[in-house]
Amino acid sequence: MDNSTIRTIYALKSGDKSFDEVVAEHWSSRTGTPIEYYDERTLMHLAQGLFLDYISTADNPRYEVWNLFENMRFDYRRFCKSEESFDKRVRDAIWTSLVFADVMNKGEFVNGFRELNN
Repeated sequence: MDNSTIRTIYALKSGDKSFDEVVAEHWSSRTGTPIEYYDERTLMHLAQGLFLDYISTADNPRYEVWNLFENMRFDYRRFCKSEESFDKRVRDAIWTSLVFADVMNKGEFVNGFRELNN
């Protein structure tokens, strides 16, 4: 897993704002790109790329994809009544899946995580 993916997941796990705000602030500070750049389309692109990078090293990718669907709680009737866009719901499901990703098990890193130095 790429270092930027790991850093973003760690930021999500320790964030105290909305997931989108945490990711936008994190990437803005890492890249020097103005935070205004991180619109819904850019955040969706980031979410997809980060999730794909994460599951490429996950110990059980099938479980992680199932977890994504569970977090999305895909229910057509609910979606039709929801004021949130489909992309927003998918993005939030991705962020939630990454927040709940296991980093360590019995003192050992799992799922492609490792210690990062800055």
